[in-house]
Amino acid sequence: MSEDRWVEALPVRAIDVIAPFSPYVETYWLPTVGPSCVWLYRRFVQWLAAEPDGLTVDIEEVGRMVGLHGGTGKQAVVQRTLKRLDQFNLVDVEGWKIGVHVMLPPISERQVLHLPERLQRTHTAPAVCPTVTPL
Repeated sequence: MSEDRWVEALPVRAIDVIAPFSPYVETYWLPTVGPSCVWLYRRFVQWLAAEPDGLTVDIEEVGRMVGLHGGTGKQAVVQRTLKRLDQFNLVDVEGWKIGVHVMLPPISERQVLHLPERLQRTHTAPAVCPTVTPL
């Protein structure tokens, strides 16, 4: 059963200084939200770079594109991944709309404390958070 969703870019916030394909995302956001979230988020950003006015996507198909199989029910992996992206404020899910923040903020101080020790030592926001424009 397919479930279509409207995906659109949200305005860039003042705190959003991290490009979605930067090493910062791989190093600090990946262990914070997990690989499924990073892949799904980046897929949305790629599409919005090509279609900045927004687009309709089949959420089950999108899930399969990033390796998240299992339908679109409430407990489906793709739905849980969307919920996690929403909880971390990388997207805003409202009904059938998915608003995507196309640039990211640095992770919070609280999130830094949950990183592995080595990453905690290397994380200093100004040094590792270059402002980079998205694709």
